[in-house]
Amino acid sequence: MGYLIYLYNNTKYKFTEDNKLDIRAGFKRISIDLKSINSVCDITSFNTIPNVYALSEQRIKIKYGQGNSLEISPRSKEQFIQEMKRINSSIIRYKDVNSATNKS
Repeated sequence: MGYLIYLYNNTKYKFTEDNKLDIRAGFKRISIDLKSINSVCDITSFNTIPNVYALSEQRIKIKYGQGNSLEISPRSKEQFIQEMKRINSSIIRYKDVNSATNKS
């Protein structure tokens, strides 16, 4: 129970001045260059696999680099995606996993 409280209080997604997305989820941390993001997709999942940095089942799957992906759950998905696309206008947005799987 204590770890869940720690995780809840220490999961953050932050855009940096040098156009990176810093992700922190408990003890896990990663930084992604926003220019390396290829696509985002709205998903619903309860997975807790290693590349998941999400507290909610309502998530965004981010594909970046050469075949890398991760899942996050920002509070305001629409605003979050708009900010990513403001920095990297080439990001493709898919509304469902089947579209993203078939085209990425």
